[in-house]
Amino acid sequence: IIRQLNLSPETFLNEEDLKFQDLTTYDKEDDLHKIGALIDCTYDTSYLKERNLCLTSNGNLIKRDKQGFLPEMVGDLYNDRVNVKKEMKKSKKLLEELLLNKDNMDANEFKNRKKELESLVAAQHNEQLAIKVLMNSLYGQLGNQYCRWYDIRIPRSITTTGQTLIRYIARKMNTHLNELCETENIDYIIAIDTDSNYLNLENVYNKLEMKSIDDLDKFIENDLEPFIDKCFREYYDYMNHFDFQMKMKREAIADRGIFINKKKRYAL
Repeated sequence: IIRQLNLSPETFLNEEDLKFQDLTTYDKEDDLHKIGALIDCTYDTSYLKERNLCLTSNGNLIKRDKQGFLPEMVGDLYNDRVNVKKEMKKSKKLLEELLLNKDNMDANEFKNRKKELESLVAAQHNEQLAIKVLMNSLYGQLGNQYCRWYDIRIPRSITTTGQTLIRYIARKMNTHLNELCETENIDYIIAIDTDSNYLNLENVYNKLEMKSIDDLDKFIENDLEPFIDKCFREYYDYMNHFDFQMKMKREAIADRGIFINKKKRYAL
């Protein structure tokens, strides 16, 4: 979200900017009403493109003329992690090939090479995990008054925009699945998490006369994921965001689950 909205201390429009451009952020007491309008896409955002601004879900206006230093830094970290994960994938492949070739190698040579590759995979895993933790910790640091780049507007914008996006995509998927299954007002969303939607696809499975979980997996890959991507891109355009980053992919398919009313407390 930091990258998509270009969130950085220097990219927020301050009071002087707002007065100069004859703009106002909406009344904070009206947040819930406005967030509902943003989810429904009924709030008029046409002025954003005219002024080259993007809007956060809690009403902050962000400059789009130049990338902020925080989005640039997060982008560099993200690219570093992607590269490390690619190298880790190569190392894992070498390890798999080594294990398959075990019978054709000298025992000591195999043992040493195996230890070397296992150490390399472990080091690469730790490196990519450290980068991930570093990126995730930025959210908390920006809300810490002792942080060099403390700006409470950033974590608030991240939280509210994240909530809006996940509720927006849930509503879109409900509409899509009701149309597909020829049902009315069925809620296909079992639960919503910070960055996840959990769906009940039993009606889809029966309606499309699927024969196996593989059929359902293909439906998700060929129908749901492209639909979600299309919706995210439409919302990106509606809010005039800075750099498209939203992606959502299937994590698991399960025939039963237990959910507890706490974050990430579930079993599938």
